[in-house]
Amino acid sequence: MVMTPTTAMVMTPTAGMVMTPTAGMVMTPTAAMTGTSAVTPTAVPPTPIASSFQGSAGAFRWRVGEDVAQMDPALMEDGVSINVAQNIYDGLTQFNPQTLAVEPAIATKWDINTDGSVYTFHLRNDVKFSDGTVVTAKDFVYSWNRLLANPKAPYSFVFADIKGADEVVASAASTDTTKTKLTAAEGIKAVDDSTLQVTLKGPSAYFLSQTALWSYWIVNQKVVGSDPLSSDWAQKADTQKGAGTGAYTIKEWARNDHMVLTANDSYWGNVKPSVKEIDEVVIQDGSTSQLRYESGQLDSSELYTADYDRISKDPKLSKELHAAPQARTVWLGMNQLTGQFAVSGGDKAKNLRIAIAKAVDRADLIDKALNGVGAPAYTLLPKGVPGYQDFKAYEMDLPGAKQALSDAGYPNGQGLKLTYTTRDREDQRAVATVIQAQLKQNLNIDVSVVPVAWSTFLDERRNHKYEFFYGSWGQDYPDPQDWLFPLAVSGQHENNEGYANPAFDKLVIDANKLADPTKQTDRYKMYNQAEQIYLKDAPIVPLYQFQTDYMLKPGWSGWGYNAQFVAPFRYLSKSGS
Repeated sequence: MVMTPTTAMVMTPTAGMVMTPTAGMVMTPTAAMTGTSAVTPTAVPPTPIASSFQGSAGAFRWRVGEDVAQMDPALMEDGVSINVAQNIYDGLTQFNPQTLAVEPAIATKWDINTDGSVYTFHLRNDVKFSDGTVVTAKDFVYSWNRLLANPKAPYSFVFADIKGADEVVASAASTDTTKTKLTAAEGIKAVDDSTLQVTLKGPSAYFLSQTALWSYWIVNQKVVGSDPLSSDWAQKADTQKGAGTGAYTIKEWARNDHMVLTANDSYWGNVKPSVKEIDEVVIQDGSTSQLRYESGQLDSSELYTADYDRISKDPKLSKELHAAPQARTVWLGMNQLTGQFAVSGGDKAKNLRIAIAKAVDRADLIDKALNGVGAPAYTLLPKGVPGYQDFKAYEMDLPGAKQALSDAGYPNGQGLKLTYTTRDREDQRAVATVIQAQLKQNLNIDVSVVPVAWSTFLDERRNHKYEFFYGSWGQDYPDPQDWLFPLAVSGQHENNEGYANPAFDKLVIDANKLADPTKQTDRYKMYNQAEQIYLKDAPIVPLYQFQTDYMLKPGWSGWGYNAQFVAPFRYLSKSGS
């Protein structure tokens, strides 16, 4: 998923263009990043957002580096939004926060027919939306079809195995975006109020895991209103009351400043929220956040590399430091559709991509941008993900990089200028500056760096407006399909590079069909072959894999980050309360 950590520090692992900048600033290397004399920035960075919101007594005060981008599950894809929304909404199933195993949520159990193509979910009869409206199977039919009918829904691909879902998506792309009646996918049926039947195109090894994703959460039709494709209701706290079934509701939302969640007293789940209020405070700068934490104004804050050495050596604060391994890879993306990296440029464009791949010094990047804490990545799938392979298409090779650059038509970098676009966040600005310095030093390529606000960046990257850009993906569910299909199969929504290779597509799609557990090894081999094709084509340069480090005040327990950021606040408790 695009679900990047709110302000994660990059560490060790477990687990999308030519642009006219409309936001952000152009950056040049600093002495600290390059080891050379200082260079004057070409623009002054904007003042980081730092909310002055103090929160309430007894509340859990949680710092985020960016505000929520979207509270409509049909349109969600980023980590900040999902981290908050997992407390507001529910679906049929959920991931266990400790094991990440799929377990019942609104569905108490499910039956699967003999060929694995039909799932029958049996629902609890005591679930209500937070306004008191009783949940039935029809709410799933409505919510899922509502997402499929919205051409802006980024995660419609996770419904692709359901019979008729692709047809609804295709129809939505060619019709009016304002509707009063939804087209129903053939494979989604409410048998009765407490029974939902889902028919797939064929057996799927990962469908049950997909039902635990945010795209499968239900929303209250009464709150959405007459236009099912509208997300206006999700833009303010007072217009989305009653929207979800979760353990919390949104009490207050001041954009780019703070959000207050309050416990849902009628929550139906087995684990009731013991902390009555969660205060999400937006503070962009990591050092500012850490100072607030140390002064007692925050109960939890993610830790940036700049503070890591000091905190890890402090006898008191080091005991409040926690590490959460992440199933996530960060890479350099290169546009395959337009610009200097595009496949239309033939061998010259491919040689340019290979030159970049061979010129990146991952160890230097990790040392300078990440305070020496990180793990080099050479593959899309990170270590710890089922189907991971130890494979290196291109390692650092300066003679080879220079030869590839010459073969691309740019000997010694002559005549080549690139613009690298990244999300406007402290860690990614640091990474961009080091990459900029490396490409100048190693290949004499002039690179301008343009940081862009997260919501704008997501939209423009998806629409292939950037030539050279920051890419990142975190595991939605533990399966190679979650990586290779959405990120690299032709035309998929998260294929920000615009990559297309029929041989790759065939291997991934054929592997997706092998649902028989006895064929798991064969399935993984096909994914491995596909990933090797992808990496050799070099639409991306994998950089690193990481974990999130965060601070948590003594006395708080039952909550923390994990490989997929499944961290519902209903498990949070405070000793002595």
